[in-house]
Amino acid sequence: MGLGTTFEKDLIAAGGINIVTYPGTPEYLADLAAGRLDAIYNDRLLIGYLAKSQNLPIKGVGNAGSVDQMGVAMKKSNVLLQRAVNAALKGLKADSSLAKLGEKWFGQDVSKP
Repeated sequence: MGLGTTFEKDLIAAGGINIVTYPGTPEYLADLAAGRLDAIYNDRLLIGYLAKSQNLPIKGVGNAGSVDQMGVAMKKSNVLLQRAVNAALKGLKADSSLAKLGEKWFGQDVSKP
């Protein structure tokens, strides 16, 4: 896992785990795919995207840790933009477009936590 990440801190707090750190995600994904690691712990969307885009023989499983919420940064005063973004997201969820985009880019439905 990445040195100094929140994921490393989670595993240190859990205790009893042999943690190996790497400079970045591509390096430990390569070691996982080559069988030099048993498992990795990271964001499910990042792992899904990299596994799919790099055609790696790995798969994300389970949910561990906390679910972090994502946001779209904008000026508080731009209420029209906020309404437009919220409406677009609501529409993407309603017609299953968000689920389809998640499958395309991450190999999983991102409309569900």
